Amino acid sequence: MSRSSLSIGIAGCLFLFSLSAQAQEAEGVQGVAPAANEAAREDRAWIVGTWRVTELQINGNRGKPEDIRPLTVTNEADGTWVLRSAGKEISRGTSTIDPTKTPKTIDFTPTSGGGVGEKYRGIYEYGKTTRKMCFAPAAKERPTDYTAAAGSERISLSFERVPKL
Repeated sequence: MSRSSLSIGIAGCLFLFSLSAQAQEAEGVQGVAPAANEAAREDRAWIVGTWRVTELQINGNRGKPEDIRPLTVTNEADGTWVLRSAGKEISRGTSTIDPTKTPKTIDFTPTSGGGVGEKYRGIYEYGKTTRKMCFAPAAKERPTDYTAAAGSERISLSFERVPKL
């Protein structure tokens, strides 16, 4: 996988990382059930922080450990995210989540760096110190699993939380 396709894919994904998602800003949106608001707030609060990419697959191509090791995503409570490689910003954007869906859904849009203006639809889940997501361009169907087979135009990622210093 070339470094440019890796950067473009990651930028798009990072979004991916937008998991801190504005929870479709369910908060305050008329017609959204209070349980959805609370679930969105809980997921956003949990996702806030910096995450290191541990696995990356783009359209059937697995990222090499040396290429993905320096990648981190920082998520904020307002749904914004920043993707960095070795500390240098590559992309940033916004996201929305809906943790009441099964699987949980995320939509994000890069606002600077690779993929600016593109929209991505995906799914996510998290554990105690890990999370994963899979997404595709908005023109494609939202993934229902965490695979990114050749020809799917999907990006699948796994992350581990970076401990606070």
